[in-house]
Amino acid sequence: MLARAEKYDANVVKSQRFYYIDALTSTTTAYMRDNGSIQLLSFGEVLWDMYPDGKKLGGAPFNVAAHCRQLGFRTSILSRIGNDDLGREIRDAVQNVGVDDDLLQVDHDLPTGTVEVTLDEKGKPTYEIVRPVAWDAIEMPEKISPQLDALVFGTLACRSKISRDTLYELLDSDLIKVCDLNLRGDFFQTSTIDHLLNFTNVLKLNDEEQLVMARLFGIDKDLVFTHLLASYEDLELIIMTRGAHGAMAVNRDDAFDHPGYRIDVVDTVGSGDSFLAGFLSKYLRGRNIDVALDFACKLGAYVATQRGAIPRYTEVPDLEMNG
Repeated sequence: MLARAEKYDANVVKSQRFYYIDALTSTTTAYMRDNGSIQLLSFGEVLWDMYPDGKKLGGAPFNVAAHCRQLGFRTSILSRIGNDDLGREIRDAVQNVGVDDDLLQVDHDLPTGTVEVTLDEKGKPTYEIVRPVAWDAIEMPEKISPQLDALVFGTLACRSKISRDTLYELLDSDLIKVCDLNLRGDFFQTSTIDHLLNFTNVLKLNDEEQLVMARLFGIDKDLVFTHLLASYEDLELIIMTRGAHGAMAVNRDDAFDHPGYRIDVVDTVGSGDSFLAGFLSKYLRGRNIDVALDFACKLGAYVATQRGAIPRYTEVPDLEMNG
């Protein structure tokens, strides 16, 4: 069992559009909008996942935006594509799923990003991420909507200085900041992770990344959450997927566990991204952590039964829970 960090007494902190509530009678600390729908900006890679039988639109930040769009958010993607056929196909596909492409930049020197995806017999992917590509050169836009509420980002786009500097500038804003750790290969540095976590409010990782974080910080894996919550004052919640074993969430007051749902796995690409989107769709609307965690597990499990990272759905079917 995880040790709890010192209790965080936030009381009520107000900003222009949000109320941060430390509810004494609730199991969650939640962000709630006082009007309208939530507007989310995803920063980072949008690319083609190249399967043996064809290509699928992907990139973790874009996947989260696309799922959040299906779940009722207004979403946009800040990324960069090449001036090539693959890039033009990406723009068409982004528009087709309803994600705003106004901040989707075009690079005239670098190609559109691609990833070679190989699936093992259990549907678990391995990736060969091509570099350099257009999303390595994402520039700061001249203007970003003042109505934005949340920013989703990860570590992968930080592999290049241009995109990293742009993200660092975005972090200096009054938005809810959600970091999907998304550690890939050797495309990350401890100093970069440390910088991102200094601005992060909600952190999402998986159980393999928990082990990497334990190694990077020189601590036991069972102390990772306590260490992070104690070290980064803006970090309020950590959520972690555990494959077939479900997921968990930890804040400064409680730990929540979910056993997951029983499925026949087809393709796990995008499952973690849909999990995060499912969680945010409840949590940012003020639902309790246990409710958000259950829906996230259900949506992530459903997506793992489909081919591709962002299958279309109108509702998530009932699934049988593990345990």
